[in-house]
Order: sequence, then C-alpha cells, then structure tokens
Amino acid sequence: MKFFKPSLAIFLFGIYSVFIASAAYAQYYLYFINNTDRPVSYRAFLDTQIEGCENLDASYYQGYSGTLQAYQRGKLASINYGQGIEDGKTYCLTAHITSTDPAEKTKQSEQTIPFSLTTRLQGAWVGSSITSAKYQLESQVPQIIDIFTSKPAPDNVQLETITPDALWHGQPYKIYGAAIHYTGSDQSTNEINYVLDQSELAPRYLRDDQDDLSLAVATYNVQLWPAYAGVAMRMNEASVRAQLIPQKIKHYDVVVVEELMSKGHRDAFIHAMKADYPYYYGPTSSDKLLTGGQMIFSHWPIITAEYAKEVFADCSGVDCGSAKGVLYVKIQKGQMLYNIIGTHLQATEGESTAVQDTIVRGKQFEQIKQFIDARNLPKDQPVVIAGDLNVDYQECHTKQECTEFNKTILTVDSKYQPWLNIKALPYGGDYTKNLMNTGTYGEMDDYVLVHQGYIPEDQLQQQSRIRVIRGVAEPLMYDGGSMLLNTPYAELDLSDHFLFERKLHFPRELFYERTP
Repeated sequence: MKFFKPSLAIFLFGIYSVFIASAAYAQYYLYFINNTDRPVSYRAFLDTQIEGCENLDASYYQGYSGTLQAYQRGKLASINYGQGIEDGKTYCLTAHITSTDPAEKTKQSEQTIPFSLTTRLQGAWVGSSITSAKYQLESQVPQIIDIFTSKPAPDNVQLETITPDALWHGQPYKIYGAAIHYTGSDQSTNEINYVLDQSELAPRYLRDDQDDLSLAVATYNVQLWPAYAGVAMRMNEASVRAQLIPQKIKHYDVVVVEELMSKGHRDAFIHAMKADYPYYYGPTSSDKLLTGGQMIFSHWPIITAEYAKEVFADCSGVDCGSAKGVLYVKIQKGQMLYNIIGTHLQATEGESTAVQDTIVRGKQFEQIKQFIDARNLPKDQPVVIAGDLNVDYQECHTKQECTEFNKTILTVDSKYQPWLNIKALPYGGDYTKNLMNTGTYGEMDDYVLVHQGYIPEDQLQQQSRIRVIRGVAEPLMYDGGSMLLNTPYAELDLSDHFLFERKLHFPRELFYERTP
C-alpha cells in the first residue's frame, strides 16, 4: 500500500495559510446592541479590581465609551488574543451600562438600575480563549448571573439568554450573549455581542376584531431577493428572514409587503403568513425578469372579483427589470368595506439619476390616482394606500425641500401626520441603526395614506409609528458574516427598512356600509 506524502512546499503553504488566517483574526471584539427605544451610555475597561484578574499593557487592548441611541450597536472593547497575554493568567473586560435619559433622574432609582457585563479571557501556551461572561446588577444587593460559564462551544454561534430581576425604564428586560466564531478563524470565539432587549414590550398597533371601524395597517419592505442580488445588497440569512418576518408581523388587519422578489422566499413567506392572513393578492407581473415584489395580506376576506393590478407604464434604470405597479383589493371587516392599494414606486438610484427618477415617480403616482378613479369606488368606503413610495418625508420636513412631497403625498392625504416615535426613530431606512442598510444617509419612504377623496382627514382618528423588528433570539441571525465577505456578524435586522404601521379609526356617523 502506498501512502501519499505531501511535498515540503505544500506543507509549508498549509502552515502559511493557517498563519495568515490567524493573523487576520488576531483580535477579540465585544459589541453591545441597544435594542430599546431610549439611549444608553457605556464604558468598557480592563478590570483589575476583580479577584484573579491581571493587568495588561494598554497597547494590547482598547476599551471604548460613549452613548448608543435607540436601536444602535457599538463596540465595547477589542483585545489581541495572543500578544501580551500570559499562559495561565486571567484577564477581565468589564462594561458599565447606564441610562442617559434625563427623565430617569426625576423618577425612583428602581426604574433603571445600571449593570455591568464582564468577559473573562484565559491565557494559554499559544494564544488565549474566552472562558466566561457574567452580568452584575449594580445595586445595594448585587445580582450576579452567569451568561457563559465555560469556553463557548466551537460552533459558529452560541447564544445564551438571561432575564434579570430588575427594571430598565420601569420595564423588565432580557440580556442576550452571542459568542460568534468567524469563518476561517482558528479561535472558537472571535466576537461577543451583548444585547439589551425590550422588544417584546415595545408598543405596537394590534387588530381589534370587535371594532370593524378600526383598521391596523402595516407596510414593510422585506428585501427578499434572489441569491444573485447579494452582490449589491446584504441579503443577511434571507431564508431565515422569510420565516421570521411572518412571526413578527401578526395581529394587523392588513399588511402590504414590498421586495418579495424571490419566488422561493415568496412561497415560504406566504405559507408562514397564512395562519393569520389567509387572504392575499399579488405580486404584479409581466414579461420582465422579476415581478413587482409587492403583495397585500389580509386577515379579512377579499371580496370576490374586487381585486385588480396594473404594472407601471414608466420606469427608470435598474427598476425597469422588475414589474413594479399597483395592487388593489376590497376587504370586508364585519360590516365595513375597505379599499386597499399596495404599491412600490421608482427608487432613486444615485445623484446622477435623481432628477429622472423623481420624474418617473411623479408619473407613477399619477397612474395610481388614475387607477383608483377608474375603479369608481363608492365615496362612503375608505381608500388606503400603503407601500414604499420612495418619497422622503424628512427631505421635506428637515431640509425644507418639499416639491415632490407636495406633488405626491399631500395630493391624496393633505394633512399627513408624522409618526409618534419620530424622535427615537427619525428614519425608516437608517444606516446608523440598521446593519442591513448600506446607505450613507437616512430616509423615510414608507407610508400608509388615507385618500382624502373618500374621507376628510379631520374626521379620522389615526396614529402611526415606526417599528423595529429583529431576530435577537435566533442564533442564525448572528451568523450573517459567514455567508459573504465584508458582511458584519450580528445583523439582527430583518430588512434594510424598518416596518411602518398606522392605526385608523373611522367615524360611524360618516359612513357605515351595511352588507347583506
């Protein structure tokens, strides 16, 4: 029997490759994700006050401090996992987390109690390893909880959760700790992301099954494209997101979805939505490479034969590769009939095309209004238009550049009101809070409009908000960086947009369609 003997050159190349891979991941990184609607402050440092924790030359580590706004992610610390660290010695990195909300100073101290997160490293003959992580409540009676108690498993992600017996802004919270292994690294753990999470308690609008005069509507651009789109955008575990999003958007009356482009993801998405939204329609389609990607999902029946769709006659640039257009359904909730329009208008692809893209959007918006007029809808039935309209609300209201907003949005919803949480979330597309968003400026392009030709705004009760939905409890959502190069790990967002929701209540005395 002959045995294969690799040449010296191949052997040395293998050793060199391992060395290069190791050098590329020579740091541990600790991050903190503020998954709450208020800012937090953090301060991270090498902690030598803890028993058994050694000092380390400052050139081998870096602790950071600062403030994270609502829903932001920031780096707590980095440390070289080999240099300066001695065999058998323990090193501790501690991060203090506190509230920065001025309102807290006027309340009882129990409303928000600061806490700390301590990560321990153990030196070895070669390199080191992360061995444990602890949470400590900084109160008169300290509460200490283990997050990790041993070296994290050598899987891509090990996710642990704790629920402290404490309050943050008067509400309970969870802490997630995700130990992440980088593809190609010889370390079992390269990065830890800690998450302060109150998402289960975040305010949102819910369907009221007993009130047929109320309507809770959400619109969400889900960015679920075919795999090849990954060369231009962060797809971030698209197959996982296609399953998670339907779990997170239950309990509305109507949901309008955009960019459901991949047939495979669309089929999975529809299947997952059916339990709460058995009625659906779309997308627009033609002989183009891609469908329009938009769909309408309803908890309530779609009236037989009362649906239609139309592809836009005008488009520009890359958008011409998809059959964007307008969808229409009439739904019946109790004794009320509602007309729902779902759409996705021309995107602005860059500064060089901005003028042309704006012209096309204007034509598409006019086509929507003509499409509605052609339906000859009764004036006593509400008409709701929802979708990604690519008309930036903030361009008008912060930059005072209102020409497009006035020519489109205000022509159908003349008293359109801003969302309630605009201070914490000024943008629906925000690269400073959303890792899937690769933009360089914030935008608010998502709308739920009530057509004023069918009900005056001053006779309507309404509220709206931006809602952040993330996969904080799903290990695979921390592993996106293993899919593509230059993609960050712990991309917990489920799209590059946030969801936009609006709760409407129509006056009984104005109209009440009684059906047989």
